[in-house]
Amino acid sequence: MFKRVLIAVGFAVLVAGCGGGGAGSGSGSVGPNAVQLFITDSMDGNDHVWVTIKSVDLVGAGGSTNVFSDTTGVTVDLKTLRDSTGARFQFLNENNVPSGTYSGAKVVLAKDLTVFPHGASVGTPMTFDPQYDNGSGDSAISFNFNSPHEVHGSSDKVVVDFDLAHWDETGNVVTVSLKEGGKQGINDPDRHENIHYSGKVTGFGGTSPVFTFTLQHHEGQNGFPVVTDANTTIFESDGQTPDLGDGKNVVVEGYWDPAQGKLVAKSVRVLTAEDEQGEPAKAEGDVTEFSSVTNFVRVAPHEVEGFVPDGTTVEIRFGDGVVFVEGDHEVTKDQFFADIVKGDEVEADGSYDAGLSVLTANHVHLHHEDGGDGGGDTGGGSTGGTVTGGDDSGGTTGTTGETGGSTGDVTGGSTGETTGTTGGSTGEVTGGSTGETTGGSSTSSGETGGTTGTTGDSTTGTSGTTGDSTTGTTGQPK
Repeated sequence: MFKRVLIAVGFAVLVAGCGGGGAGSGSGSVGPNAVQLFITDSMDGNDHVWVTIKSVDLVGAGGSTNVFSDTTGVTVDLKTLRDSTGARFQFLNENNVPSGTYSGAKVVLAKDLTVFPHGASVGTPMTFDPQYDNGSGDSAISFNFNSPHEVHGSSDKVVVDFDLAHWDETGNVVTVSLKEGGKQGINDPDRHENIHYSGKVTGFGGTSPVFTFTLQHHEGQNGFPVVTDANTTIFESDGQTPDLGDGKNVVVEGYWDPAQGKLVAKSVRVLTAEDEQGEPAKAEGDVTEFSSVTNFVRVAPHEVEGFVPDGTTVEIRFGDGVVFVEGDHEVTKDQFFADIVKGDEVEADGSYDAGLSVLTANHVHLHHEDGGDGGGDTGGGSTGGTVTGGDDSGGTTGTTGETGGSTGDVTGGSTGETTGTTGGSTGEVTGGSTGETTGGSSTSSGETGGTTGTTGDSTTGTSGTTGDSTTGTTGQPK
């Protein structure tokens, strides 16, 4: 046996006053106590650690009260929950609990985990020690708080750490110890991760671009509030105009804002009838490699569902009938590959082949790293009425058109600059802060830019120079 630094995982429980009933039985009567559940990580020494979280209960004298439950589980790379400045947090769920005294918590994890030691390109499969077996094939780990927490309508924050110093690994079998941790950073929205949450919309209201609704994330639980803003992309996976309202099944990607007490949506995907049949596997990550010739995209995953990656990247392949969506509108495969660049974020649903580490996609969604997605830095994408989508308009800093010049990119800065030489047929025209290719309030195809920029095929910026008008074709929107 040897001791090896593996992980520190935690979750924070924020108890705030709000109406509703409870689940389970604490040591007291049901009261207005909404528990918001987060996870965090103080891992050190490994590049990736993938675990699957299935449930979390608060434990009181009168029994256990569930605050999170997912039979499939939420699979998380714990390494994403820590950076050079400290802990990061991921919201899991909000649920009402009975008033009472809670002395500890119980966390249920899938028995298997995958660890990538520093520098490893292939993960090492491990299991949690049999002492944690709960009789259902999972691992249940209980611990006590430093002192009991009284929940009687008042706010309370509890941070739980998986006690890194006491994780032991022997022959790929892991023994853990949990304890109550510190609270630093949990009230800072910049320390919260974006993640996907599926559920049904209730209580829908608001005016574009600010909509509010409750997402019923799990059956039998109360759900949690969601808010959209000018930066939220609302779309359907088939690229058609989205219809967002009460009763709609959606997948929301967003982060928890402690000040608002709401999940701020980065995107809302309105599910189609085909979507609701379900996909066995999903992956989202930053693009590291792609090829239109061999028909694949490779991503470094930071979120997966339905599988645990066994490598540092996942290859996404495309068969016939794949729906490609960029921002809030459908594009062709050729447009998808013309627009994608390394560092963009790609989300794909389909089936996963563990032997090949390949996800064969039925639906692919492209998010540009700069948030453009067919719009500007100040609010790309659409957040239309109830909801009219497919809005290609940008803010004041839209996207790029194309023109001649395989090495002759015409790049307009704030005063217009020319770089490179002219040539071939794939050079790009990129507007600067005053001359974008997809700006303004309603343009959509790289024709007019910003407030003073001109066409996306040859001229950019306020005083940018002109590309070779004899080469290439007119610019295409990105």
